[in-house]
Amino acid sequence: MNRPADLRVWRWAAGPASAVLALGALALAVSVRDPLPGEAGLVRRLVVGDSPWQDVWAGVAAASDLLPLVVVSMVGALGLVTLGRWKTALAALGSCAVVWLVNPALKALLARPRPDVTELPGHLSEHSFPSGHAANSAVVVGAAVLIVASWRGTHRIVSLALGAVTLIVVATAQLALGRHYPSDIVAGWLLAAAVLATAAGLMRSTDDFR
Repeated sequence: MNRPADLRVWRWAAGPASAVLALGALALAVSVRDPLPGEAGLVRRLVVGDSPWQDVWAGVAAASDLLPLVVVSMVGALGLVTLGRWKTALAALGSCAVVWLVNPALKALLARPRPDVTELPGHLSEHSFPSGHAANSAVVVGAAVLIVASWRGTHRIVSLALGAVTLIVVATAQLALGRHYPSDIVAGWLLAAAVLATAAGLMRSTDDFR
């Protein structure tokens, strides 16, 4: 038995499995009790209502819609291809596509209503778990952070900090606009984490990702 190889397999599987298990546990909790304890009150306190901040957060939400993220992803992938890193580009785009396709399916499956704390735009889907903005932005930002951090001479802490700030701002916008519960946001992050961990594990076995 090749124990080092087996150990690598288990380590590779641990990340995605942990994220999937956490997502499943959160989905079960939401199915049993909706909203979760304290969530409704927290959302009511965070909603900005009719104030100047509403336009600011609405702008953040618009910038993190799916279409802008698709454009950013395509531009980034083309840049990677020009550098000869087509495997990384394919892995990044594949990860994004999986999240973009799976998230709506999970929403339909869980069918969790959005918070009833403010009037919501008509173009939004009626379901909220997981948050599409959280999942979609997390997979794009996460893929970018993984790629940038793999470059020699790049400060990983800087890329991680910028990525974390971006995700927090996107999440805050969704909460401030009353479109999601905090657990919706966390679920979106977990979905993106599971997909990215799988892709990263596969790409580490190639020279293209080193």
